[in-house]
Amino acid sequence: MRNAWAKSGYVVIAMQPLQDDETIMSTAAAQEGDFSYIRHERYVSAVISSRFAVLTKLIEYLKKQAVLTDSGFNKIDMRHVAIAGFDIGANLAMIVAGEDGQNISNAGFPIKVAGIIALSPYADFSGLAFDSRYQNINLPVLSITSDADDDTHGSVPIALHQAPFQYMPAGNKYLFLLAGASHALIGNGVQANEEIAAGGANTQTKADDEAADKESGRKRGTRNKRKEPRNNAISGADLNRKPVGATQRAMMSVAIEQISTAFLNAHVKNDPLAQEWLNKAASSWLNNMGQLKEK
Repeated sequence: MRNAWAKSGYVVIAMQPLQDDETIMSTAAAQEGDFSYIRHERYVSAVISSRFAVLTKLIEYLKKQAVLTDSGFNKIDMRHVAIAGFDIGANLAMIVAGEDGQNISNAGFPIKVAGIIALSPYADFSGLAFDSRYQNINLPVLSITSDADDDTHGSVPIALHQAPFQYMPAGNKYLFLLAGASHALIGNGVQANEEIAAGGANTQTKADDEAADKESGRKRGTRNKRKEPRNNAISGADLNRKPVGATQRAMMSVAIEQISTAFLNAHVKNDPLAQEWLNKAASSWLNNMGQLKEK
């Protein structure tokens, strides 16, 4: 995705705000499969606020460097910036957009953001009710998830990744709902496809996801896992899922690149052709790879 965005003329800066996020899968809790504990640990208000503070400092630094002709950053247009994130990063991006997290505020963010891309958006039943949590999000937002978007944490229903889209106010909100794409594919399509291609074109979804989990250093466990009730208001998660082979996975990676790039072009570059394609042609172009919903 980052390469696709860069080829379209965007300066793409990737960051991991907190070292603890980078090393979380090597902790004792991860090795024991206690993903409920990990989820609680990485999504508490203090940790999210720390991520937000680091992102804010980076943006402030880029603003200062962008006006210096010899900085190497002077070609960055800080008036037209989008924020994209995967998993934990998607949670941070949604805070920037205006999600009302408990004891978390995006007040003082140093720039006006043109759009948000949330890859595997995060939601759970703790905190504010959904119908109030997302009501202040007025930016264009593209949410990307699937009916197989299992992040291995084991306690958040897959369908909850759709909650932000369903409860945000209408206006330039998009949900790209893939059919059979794993969590790993949504976040890192190239590596996931290379791994599956090595195993043959007839690999099925279950085996694909297990391989992707193994590649990312994750493993399942049962200690202290607890199941949360499904939110019956979240519907449409299953798209008659079929086994997904390497070819279709590669096609879905391309689809993610194309949809996300068109979204950026429409709302960062204000390209009317990209906007028209998203509104009228993208759904038929996707064929059986998934659905693109808009409100």
